[in-house]
Amino acid sequence: MLVNIVVVLGADKLCVSLERHLASQTTSLGESISVVGLDRSDGAVARDDDFLRQTREAAIKEYFFGDAVQTLSPSTQTVDADTLTIYRIPDGARRTF
Repeated sequence: MLVNIVVVLGADKLCVSLERHLASQTTSLGESISVVGLDRSDGAVARDDDFLRQTREAAIKEYFFGDAVQTLSPSTQTVDADTLTIYRIPDGARRTF
């Protein structure tokens, strides 16, 4: 393990659990692992699942369709599977392009 400091934000039980679990472990360099617990900032708020889902959907919609400044127009191309040919190059094969 290369991590020697673990920072836990606003979860006291998790911090205690990690301290207990990592107390006997060391990094690959022989260093002890420190767990640092930080209090959550007063300005930080928990977001509910519905808000996160709506925010994620809005970001995806903006990515594909643009925003008020730049409008994008995604398009779909359909290919008949019978006319499609897929080639696989073996991993060890020499490629010449």
